[in-house]
Amino acid sequence: SSFPWALARLGTSDPEVVHAAFAEVQKRLQTEPVNVPLEVASLWWAAAVAGVSSKSLRRALVVQATGRMAEFKVEEILMVAWGAAATDVDFDFFAALQDELAARLDQLHLRDVPRFARDKRVQDILGILWACNFAGLLSKHSLTSVRGMMRDMGHDVDVVRGLRFPKALLGSASSKTCQSHPKLCLDLPDRAVVFKPPDWEVHDRNVERQLSSFMQDIYVGRLPILHDELYGHGFLHRLDVPSSGLIIA
Repeated sequence: SSFPWALARLGTSDPEVVHAAFAEVQKRLQTEPVNVPLEVASLWWAAAVAGVSSKSLRRALVVQATGRMAEFKVEEILMVAWGAAATDVDFDFFAALQDELAARLDQLHLRDVPRFARDKRVQDILGILWACNFAGLLSKHSLTSVRGMMRDMGHDVDVVRGLRFPKALLGSASSKTCQSHPKLCLDLPDRAVVFKPPDWEVHDRNVERQLSSFMQDIYVGRLPILHDELYGHGFLHRLDVPSSGLIIA
């Protein structure tokens, strides 16, 4: 699997080279099993990146992965999911993949995992969810399970970090709705949308007007993540200071 993986990493587009490499892979898969899960996962990923659409190769990869999901690491399942999402893999395969994900989530205790490893694990799980959704085969059970995981993780982070950050200074931002002031446009239990006017910074304290301060005033004393610099004060993205638009938090 190293050569096809290298071709994909290098962005090789020569159709003859790509075809020859994956034809050899297909021949091998049909005559002998691949015993290393990482090799199977790498082939899924490489085939997707290289744009290989061979149905016979896809069937061979499905055979290699089906029934062996328990042997794959989470990051390897992610590679398989990405590769499968780029092909026409059927419902049964994605159902098996999501069953394995659900089994992993049932045994996962994120509070016992070091922060760096925890964040990487969460990113991998969300990537699997994205791939399933991209393929149009995301199950309601998978979505519910991951939502529960994220909710529990957020609660744990709030408990650990909630008292480490000072409360927002009341009056540091205004809730007026004119174009020169922020406006809370959507307020749901797990997310919010806020309008950022020009000359306001989302966070980082490079200018006086901070969208983070506005949100801290709105949710004063309720959401510790709004004070947590490590998690971007709860914002999912940013806009430049001179620009305006909607921000999801």
